[in-house]
Amino acid sequence: MVGARYIDQIVLPEGGDTNLVEYFPCLPPRPESMPLLLDGFHVVTQARDPKDNFTAVLTMASVPSTDHRFAVLYDLNVVRAFERPASLDELQQHADFLHARQRRIFEDSITESTRRLFE
Repeated sequence: MVGARYIDQIVLPEGGDTNLVEYFPCLPPRPESMPLLLDGFHVVTQARDPKDNFTAVLTMASVPSTDHRFAVLYDLNVVRAFERPASLDELQQHADFLHARQRRIFEDSITESTRRLFE
């Protein structure tokens, strides 16, 4: 088994918790009747790709922030299991594939508003 994991804490600007899908389109939207002030959330999505033989697990959850803004833990784990022992070259190919897929999933799960937070 080989895997790639990306973990980050993304701190939103003041009031960013009122519309999380503006930053993370992969989160389920809240009903309009829900109060605006979000105290917390935890979402886990797991998906398997039988064609390319890998599994992706994305966990997103609110976490405490030192400056009292809303912070999101972003934890993406992509893994590939195989039956027989792999050579070092094969392991590197698996790791390269998973790293590229991890990057694509991350880019697809954030918005331009989120990208601006990294500047």
